Amino acid sequence: MTKKVLGFSALAILALAFTLGLTTCSAADDTYTLSGTLIMSTTSYAPDGCYAYGMLVSGPGGSVNSTPLYIAKSTAFSSGVATYSIPDIKKGTYTAYVYIDKNNSGGSLPDYGEKYAYDDISISSDRTMNVGTSDWSTYY
Repeated sequence: MTKKVLGFSALAILALAFTLGLTTCSAADDTYTLSGTLIMSTTSYAPDGCYAYGMLVSGPGGSVNSTPLYIAKSTAFSSGVATYSIPDIKKGTYTAYVYIDKNNSGGSLPDYGEKYAYDDISISSDRTMNVGTSDWSTYY
């Protein structure tokens, strides 16, 4: 009887150690989401049916010409409003860019004359970055 109790205790301790090990490892693998609403009151810059792209590059101070680490397409603009969501982002500091792909070229860079916005951000939890009409600049 003593052997069975000792065996059960050893198994319980092993299970606890395994569970603690999983908890410790998973913290490093956490990912987060950056999302928001995009508003452009002038529909000539964001016609209905066009999309925006959100992307993260190494930051702070990352260039729009840098290779995107994360990129996602928004919902289609409707009456000057679209939403976006970039999932599975690892903890870190980035420069976030959002640009309106007015001509639907689908590239990872805005084209000449398209509207874009950016900000340096730190990701350590889910974040929201909304872009309003006055936040946009013209890409040249």
